[in-house]
Amino acid sequence: MIKMYHYVYQITNNNPTDLRKFYIGVRSSNVSPEMDVDYMSSSVILRECIQLSPESFSKTILSTWKTREEALLEEIRLHNLYNVSKNEEYYNLVKQTVTKFDSSGEENYFYGKHLSGEKNGFYGKRHSDKTKKHLSSIRKGTRLGEENTFFGKTHTPKTKKKIGETGWNGESGKKRRQRISKSMMGLKHNKRTCPHCGKVGAGPNMTRYHFANCQRGV
Repeated sequence: MIKMYHYVYQITNNNPTDLRKFYIGVRSSNVSPEMDVDYMSSSVILRECIQLSPESFSKTILSTWKTREEALLEEIRLHNLYNVSKNEEYYNLVKQTVTKFDSSGEENYFYGKHLSGEKNGFYGKRHSDKTKKHLSSIRKGTRLGEENTFFGKTHTPKTKKKIGETGWNGESGKKRRQRISKSMMGLKHNKRTCPHCGKVGAGPNMTRYHFANCQRGV
C-alpha cells in the first residue's frame, strides 16, 4: 500500500504586482512534503501567475497530518481565520468548506448560490496589465482539436432545441433584435466609397467588407 502524506501549505508571492501575496491550500501526495517541490497549487489563476514569474513565489509547509480529512479541517480553520475569499491579500477565491472529495449537491459550496457581484471572491479586484498580457498569450491556440473538452462529442436533440430557443432565433433573440432595431431607428449613416472597389454604402457592413478588408485591396 502506498503511503500518502497530507499537508497544508502556503504560497507566498515575494514580489507582488498587486495586493495579492498569499495562497493557502491542502495537498495529498505519495512523497513527503519536503520532496513535493514541483507542486505549487490547484488554483488556475495562481498557477498562471507562477508561470509568469516563478522566481517570485515560494512554498511553505504549514503543517502535516495523518489523514486528508484532518488536513482539510486545518485548511478550513485557516481560511476562516484569514477570511481568504474576501481578503485582498489572498489568491483564494473561495473558502474550503467541506472535508470530503465528494462535495456534490448541498455539500457543494456553490450549491444554490449565485456568486456574482460582491458575492464573487474576485469582486473589486483587478489583474495587473502584466498578468492580463501573460494570460492572453498562454491561452492563444489552446483548447483546439483533441485539447477541447467537447472534442468528439455532440449535443443531444433536446440540448440543441434549448440552445435554439435561447439563441438569436429564439424568443430571447427576438427581444434582443427588437431592442437593437428600436435603438437604431432614425439613426443615419453617412455614405462612403470604398477606394478599392468603388462600392458606395453606409453602415457597419462597409467597414466589415470594404476599405482595409476589401477583397480587391488584399
